[in-house]
Amino acid sequence: MYNIHALKLRQLTGYHIASREFAAAFRKKFHDIEHQWPNVSVAFGPLTLMEGWQVIHAGSLQNDITALANRFLEMDHLVDDLLTEYRKPG
Repeated sequence: MYNIHALKLRQLTGYHIASREFAAAFRKKFHDIEHQWPNVSVAFGPLTLMEGWQVIHAGSLQNDITALANRFLEMDHLVDDLLTEYRKPG
């Protein structure tokens, strides 16, 4: 299982974030790369931005986990860009 949760985003100092709005904006941006994520779903409430699962084989454990981690690194800009949009002025 893999996922991205948006727990306590509204509590971030220096940001004004509405959970549902943030989740919708993330999912809109994620749509373009969704095909790269096996068994993924975004059909959740605002606290789970995306979730999926992937079979990891014992013989290729390191490679499978590395590939999954790299996919997260390649899309981290989605969250960073959204947080920039929600930063309070000042």
